[in-house]
Amino acid sequence: MKPPLPDALTPKPRTNPSSILQRIDEFIFPPICIVCGTRGPVGKKSRLCEKCMLKIQRTLSLYSGCPRCGHDLSAGACKCATKWEYPFERIVPFTNFSAPDVRTIIHQVKYRKKKQLAYFMGKICSTHFNRLIVEPFDYAVPIPLHWIKKRVRGFNQAEWFCKGLLHGHDRDQPPIILNRALKRRRYTKKQASLRRQERWKNVGDAFTVTRSAKPLLAGKSVLLVDDVITTGATCTAASIALIAAGCRFVTILTLAKD
Repeated sequence: MKPPLPDALTPKPRTNPSSILQRIDEFIFPPICIVCGTRGPVGKKSRLCEKCMLKIQRTLSLYSGCPRCGHDLSAGACKCATKWEYPFERIVPFTNFSAPDVRTIIHQVKYRKKKQLAYFMGKICSTHFNRLIVEPFDYAVPIPLHWIKKRVRGFNQAEWFCKGLLHGHDRDQPPIILNRALKRRRYTKKQASLRRQERWKNVGDAFTVTRSAKPLLAGKSVLLVDDVITTGATCTAASIALIAAGCRFVTILTLAKD
């Protein structure tokens, strides 16, 4: 066995030229926080400055929603005790869509194609997962995009949010993610551009459970994951398909409720 080389003769690890260029670039052109627009240090994946990061964490920790419909109780009482028209058990949002910076972050994910930000928001929300979701679930199913929309955007934000959410939390037996359990039967218009009744008609019968997922879902509990819930039309259509395939019950888990 050869004796080790003296420190002076030990080859030094080479510095990656691209990392040097990146440091020079960041020194000359400091990165910009995607929320407040401040130049300076930002998270590598989140692209948020420290101030905005703390604000988001505070927003998530202070949110108090109805345990059934997720309505922001700080805005007044909800009506789910007297009126419930959904096939799923309950809605669990981590925050309100109108909360500070939340709308900006979701728009950055969806329209600026920041998929790593969706993953990062999932990891932040994971610290609140056990507080909001007490009961065990078998599977987590992200709301799918139509294949044309997914090809244009390049990713499904619900999948990346779900991946970050379940990768970050510490539950002993987390639900298994099924990215291909649901699929869209047809192309639909953007829900954000439609009125309430138009939204329900737009996504009615839009989802189906894939053949390979049906035997897995029979008799199981499912967390249906999306980025935002507004009227509940999309989640209702997806839940109907899951329940028709034999799911025992479905609960909606979203980053925000509008």
